[in-house]
Amino acid sequence: MNDTRDHAATIDNARSPSVHGPATEKRSPWLILVPIVVLALWFGYLFFVSGVLPSEETYPDGRRSAVGTVKRYGFFNYKRSGLWREYHRNGAVAGEGQYEAGEKIEETWEYWDEDGKPINTNRPAPKTKANEGSRERM
Repeated sequence: MNDTRDHAATIDNARSPSVHGPATEKRSPWLILVPIVVLALWFGYLFFVSGVLPSEETYPDGRRSAVGTVKRYGFFNYKRSGLWREYHRNGAVAGEGQYEAGEKIEETWEYWDEDGKPINTNRPAPKTKANEGSRERM
């Protein structure tokens, strides 16, 4: 007879959450570990294999001043390389163009004022059908 009461009490206790406390879910450590490993492998590839890393520079107040990529020359010597975009303090694009080994390639740059209006640029006029024909005739 005692066996039946003990068995019934065990079933009631299993159903009652107040006796055992709230059910807790255990998350697999893989849910946290896998993204960290993937990010570490990605940045390891960028650092050791390609030598190119994304870069963002900021003004002292924390606003973005320039965005682009840097390329590794030597072990920890990084220089601007590729497309860069520079910003005014108000967040408007100030200029956009190419860098190579830390040197600005002036003929690729376009500039804008703080209102977004184009400023004098050194970039040659884009090729169109209208001006291609005139170049060939000259």
